[in-house]
Amino acid sequence: MACNAYGSVIKGEVAGYKHGWIPMSPALMVVKAGGDMIKIPIDQRQVKFIQKEYHVGDIVELEYDGCWHIMSRLAPEESKIQNFLHNTY
Repeated sequence: MACNAYGSVIKGEVAGYKHGWIPMSPALMVVKAGGDMIKIPIDQRQVKFIQKEYHVGDIVELEYDGCWHIMSRLAPEESKIQNFLHNTY
């Protein structure tokens, strides 16, 4: 069973995505954590970007702060903005 304690972090497997029929309603990312299926609301405009980063079957970290959120992956060291600033202008 997934923990619902405030500030808890768990790992789960992306089971799929559900899109609503109403354009302004949120889509859902369904994550299997333990024996539970956790539904995480996603803005419809962000679904294609999230699906590119988190494929079905990928392991994701979730954080609970009253509702579940996806914890974003950190950018690799070579893509840090500070490395590009001196060559920008």
